[in-house]
This record gives sequence, C-alpha cells and structure tokens, in this order.
Amino acid sequence: MEKRKEYSESIVNQIRKELREAFPSDSDLAVVVTGSFGRNEASKVSDMDWYVVVNEPLDKSTTAQIEEKVTSIVNNHVKKNVGDTGTFGGVVAKEELLVNFGGDDDTNKKFTRRMLYLLESKWLFNESFYEDLKNEILSRYIKVGVTDSGLNRFILNDVIRYYRTICTDYEFKVYESDKKWGLEKLNSVSLVSYCISLD
Repeated sequence: MEKRKEYSESIVNQIRKELREAFPSDSDLAVVVTGSFGRNEASKVSDMDWYVVVNEPLDKSTTAQIEEKVTSIVNNHVKKNVGDTGTFGGVVAKEELLVNFGGDDDTNKKFTRRMLYLLESKWLFNESFYEDLKNEILSRYIKVGVTDSGLNRFILNDVIRYYRTICTDYEFKVYESDKKWGLEKLNSVSLVSYCISLD
C-alpha cells in the first residue's frame, strides 16, 4: 500500500503541475479526481476518475475545449481511460452537486459524483474552488443547530445509500457483463454490512 500511495501522489502532483500551466490561475473551475487516485491506492493499471466542475454552465465549444485539455494531460500519465458510464471524464456545473439531494432528479451519476467528492476526492486544479465547494455541499447536509456530538442522520443516510447503490450497481455489471468482483468491491460490501448494522 505504501508503494501505491507513493505512485498515486507522484502522478497527481505531475498532473497538478501541468494543469497549473494549462489554465489561468483565476479560472472559474476545479478539476477533481476520485477513485483509486483519490484514495492513494492507484497502480500502473488504474484508470483516473476525474471530472471538471465549472461555476456556471458553459457552451458546448468551451466545454469540449476544457475536456480535451484535461484529457490530454491525464492521458500523458495514465494510459487507461475513464469508464464509459459518463460519470467521469467530463464537465459538470457546480449547481448539479448542490441540488436535488434525494429528489427525483438525483440521478445515479449526480449522486455518485457528490458522494465521491465528499468521501474520496482530491483536487487536481484550483484547491480553493475545490475546498469551497466541499464546504457548500456539507452545508446542505449538516444543518445549523446540529451539535458536534450529535449524529447527522441526513448525511449518514446518504453515505449508507451510496454504498448500497454501488453494491447493486456492481452486481448488475457482474450479471450483465460477466465481470469479476475486485477487492475494492468486496471492501464496499463489508462497509455496507457494517453501515446496515447501524440502522
């Protein structure tokens, strides 16, 4: 695990440097990484689950330029492309991470991005934007008046819901595509079992 941590941090730091050179320092966007690189568990066969968060929705041309620039930099260091679900590798408006918590429009993609942002992400570009948005997301979950020692059931429920969701999603992928369950999936099952026992 120590070697994976060193590898993850090395790649992340290289990409951070190149993104700083590629985007103006006052850019109104952040580049976020989750998954194995977000957890410091990546290896040379890992993909990089990244996405860009922009302050306001952009036109298709600008969005495509940003995606192309980030993809090019990431692919210089990580050869395996992001998955084909559409959750990662694109541009997301900030508002998508701040609305519809648990509502009809809280899609699997939006929910996954939001929970991974809180649970296992790092910034690749624009740390201050990244940290401010994390605090905004948390402020939607943790209401004024909740004491430090109190249990915030809203966010706890979504953490449990997230791990239940990924277990169901993984089972679907295994059944539909005959994929094998990996160690990280088994770890998720163990965590779900523990969380359920707290309900």
